[in-house]
Amino acid sequence: METAATLGAPPSDKAPELSDEDWKDLVLAHRYRIALPSKPRQSSFRVLALIFYDIPKDDYSTNDTPKGQPILPPWIAQTTADGQRNFVVGTNDEPGFMGGAICAERAALVQFRFLPSYTVTKIVISTDSVDPITPGLLCREFLAGHPTVPWDVPVITGGSSCMECHKKDADLFAEQDKDRVVDACSTFSAPCAEGRPEHSLRALKTSIRELYPYPSPYTRLTADQSKALGEQYSARATADFDTLEEADSKRLLELAILEAKSNISDLHPIQFGAAAIFEDGTIVTTRQASALEYGCTLDAVSQLAPHFEEQDSAPVLLVQADQFGIAHAPFADARAFLTEHDFENCQIVVHDAPVSDNDEGVFDIDRWTLKEVFASELASKPPSWTEGTER
Repeated sequence: METAATLGAPPSDKAPELSDEDWKDLVLAHRYRIALPSKPRQSSFRVLALIFYDIPKDDYSTNDTPKGQPILPPWIAQTTADGQRNFVVGTNDEPGFMGGAICAERAALVQFRFLPSYTVTKIVISTDSVDPITPGLLCREFLAGHPTVPWDVPVITGGSSCMECHKKDADLFAEQDKDRVVDACSTFSAPCAEGRPEHSLRALKTSIRELYPYPSPYTRLTADQSKALGEQYSARATADFDTLEEADSKRLLELAILEAKSNISDLHPIQFGAAAIFEDGTIVTTRQASALEYGCTLDAVSQLAPHFEEQDSAPVLLVQADQFGIAHAPFADARAFLTEHDFENCQIVVHDAPVSDNDEGVFDIDRWTLKEVFASELASKPPSWTEGTER
């Protein structure tokens, strides 16, 4: 669960503090956001992401640049005011069809393709909302899929308005020195209400591990690695299935595997099938529809959506599996569908594989468990409360 950050308040087990550096980074993210010359054309809602990162010392140059400074492509060469930390900037954008939108976090992360090696150290998000908003499910899945993003990397997000004086955006975050470019600063543009020098903002601090539970065992693997892991697992799949106590779980898993096997494609070595059972005993199955442009692929679970909405009885159990028998939690689109369209109580069979930054647990199949979880457990949401944070 995300937790509120309370700088200047007594520490508690549910409200860890944000450091001075965290607050500077959050103000910097807001300054980049309000500096955007336009808003997305559909939602008119701006999101700005800063992703901070380290570069291994071996990748630092001693030629043509100051000693100890990395050679970086100019479009990702941003550094903090003290020159000590590197970061990239991303923002959201939307075409005419809302499903084609790209979020700020993904827009920032793809820029790292131009670096030979790096490690993400912090993700900071600002939006037009007065409340802190965490990455959406597509961004959570995308970030979770990158080995350079540690599972416990801090994800910090803060509201755009002071809860005390209600100053917002330029009145709150604009730089005092108008001749400077967007930069980090330890102070806001103006003090809060009389007698209150510090502003009170809502803020959250969480991690990718908390935001994206039950990732696919393939989440951080290449296509070849995924195939090899699937083949390794298939040798013991039957014995694993016997750990399921419910007959419906075994039956749905078998049907999902059959759907996946019926849809082998040259586009990717892994294919998925899905099966669901409803309260009245009706069973429906479907399979992934692969597309040449990977992003246009229709995942197996999402194709069950018409059945979920048209059936008179509610879905009670769902399985998504690949052709090797590994049970995967629904992917981002389907997680959003289930949790935003009143199907949170549907149970889902998943393989729960330990996650770590070196992926050792994923390859240790003996540590996997086959279990049932509720759809509501797949999408951690911000708490209904957000404590005021002094800064």
